[in-house]
Amino acid sequence: MGNVRLSVVGDDLQAEVICGLLRSNGIRCKHRKTGMAAVISAESGGVTIGGPTDILVDEANLKAAKNLLQQS
Repeated sequence: MGNVRLSVVGDDLQAEVICGLLRSNGIRCKHRKTGMAAVISAESGGVTIGGPTDILVDEANLKAAKNLLQQS
């Protein structure tokens, strides 16, 4: 199964906090820039902290990840 979007947050710091929660509960995740933030990141060689950031989880873990975020 592939990765699917769990949520979109405002920046890398928020994404790391959420991924930390997920990882500490056994759910693997990663994050990436989205929208214009992705374009700016690509143009700047990947050096962008702010801007919309997708949080991605494996499709098989999506329901568990959503439940975990709702509980927090």
